[in-house]
Amino acid sequence: MALARQIFNINGTWTAPAGVSRARVYAVPPSDYRITYSDATVAAIMNDGTTWSWGLGSSGQLGNGSSTAAVSSPVQVVGGLSFQKVAAVNQSTYGLDVLGNLWGWGTNGFGNLGNNSVTAVSSPVLVVGNIKFTGLVQNPTMTYQNFYGLDNAGNLWGWGSGAQGQLGNGSSTAAVSSPVQVVGGLKFTQFSAYITLNNTAVWAIDTSQNMWSWGLQFSGNLGQNNSTSSVSSPVQVVGGIKWQKVIGGAAVVIGLDTSGNVWTWGQYGGANLNTVSSPVKIVGGIVAQNVFSGGISSAGGEHLFILDYSNNLWAWGSNLNGELGIGTTTSASSPVQVVGGIKWQSAVMINAGNNYALGVDTSGNLWGWGSNAYGNLGNGTTTTVSSPVQVVGGLKWSSSNIMGDGTSIGVTVDGMIYGWGQNSSGQLGSNTAGGTSTSSPVQVVGGKLSNFQAIPSAFTFDVTPGVSYSVTVNPGLYSYFGTNPLRAFTSQVIVEYEQ
Repeated sequence: MALARQIFNINGTWTAPAGVSRARVYAVPPSDYRITYSDATVAAIMNDGTTWSWGLGSSGQLGNGSSTAAVSSPVQVVGGLSFQKVAAVNQSTYGLDVLGNLWGWGTNGFGNLGNNSVTAVSSPVLVVGNIKFTGLVQNPTMTYQNFYGLDNAGNLWGWGSGAQGQLGNGSSTAAVSSPVQVVGGLKFTQFSAYITLNNTAVWAIDTSQNMWSWGLQFSGNLGQNNSTSSVSSPVQVVGGIKWQKVIGGAAVVIGLDTSGNVWTWGQYGGANLNTVSSPVKIVGGIVAQNVFSGGISSAGGEHLFILDYSNNLWAWGSNLNGELGIGTTTSASSPVQVVGGIKWQSAVMINAGNNYALGVDTSGNLWGWGSNAYGNLGNGTTTTVSSPVQVVGGLKWSSSNIMGDGTSIGVTVDGMIYGWGQNSSGQLGSNTAGGTSTSSPVQVVGGKLSNFQAIPSAFTFDVTPGVSYSVTVNPGLYSYFGTNPLRAFTSQVIVEYEQ
């Protein structure tokens, strides 16, 4: 008998093979919220409930009670709090404690810490309003001027800058230093925000799988089939499509519908580089199990990735440094398969803040491609490549915990944290002075960090050979195997069986 497994990061169906009468189902918590990286700052939660951070700390974003410019080994966040999630956003850091209270520390110029103040702090302060949160925005491309949280009733809250309507509360107030609720009485299950100083917008999917957007419109990226400059309350994305995932961007948005069709809109919508203000389906008829956004390239364009049900990765968009992984530096206006014949995990993490990408294959190996100026591909060189090269060291990697922006941070399947690439502020955590880059993984110092692990909940079910079972993956409400509830706050469901 051989052990087999099928991984679900989004809703799907599992059919019991012939001879299989029992299945073990794992509901994996969102481990990608237990470690976070943004703007040369890293924070991670340990199994003992303590949170540690390292790297850039000049705005107090390390949370250790000081504003030291750079720290090259982990320091503990003060206050004795036990966090279940952390999110770093450009010189501010947030932690969601085990009771659902949200705390913030770091820069606070727009009131983005939500504590009724605009004063920076170097230790955790409580977001006001007595709101119990479950979901947090986590987007390294965001600036510090905003933050958002989803409460346990499905209400979405925002605070910080509101000048472009991005708070969704019906106004364009310059700055709000305490949470305001998005208007309209909508209940949301997930959301995506793209917030920079000049481009601010939010997209959210409600409990009926409709998508809504608000904020500044740039090249039609709100998907409302109009050229309105900005909206300050939710407006439904047109097309009558039922959605399961959305990723917002500076100019282009990518969405995955409940049938696995991929849609884009904005500056790079559809099959060519046109501007469209309503969703258009990508060419090629690819049915996707997941979608990823590669971010903005130095050429001013964006690039996108999708993963099909055969675990092939496809890419299109800007490709100045080979960041599409298709063996050339020629941009593509329709999906092209990433070369190498590699089978990728459903939870491939793509990051192209510096025009590169990282992905984990189905065997747990980590690969990179694109710009490699700082050794951020981890292959022992600083040579830019247009096809995947394997990260050295022979390690097996957790697919939901790969991140970076010139510095690459990864977690192995046994919980060890590594960094490579740029080290301007000691963000590799290797106790090496800032400015010393490395082109291969180095382990973050400190024994406590090796305890990093997100433990899944496990269930065993009797199944009938040949019968199909629905698998529902829900990051907020409960996930299900068939009609059987698993657990809340799930990022992945794994069905394991012997055959």
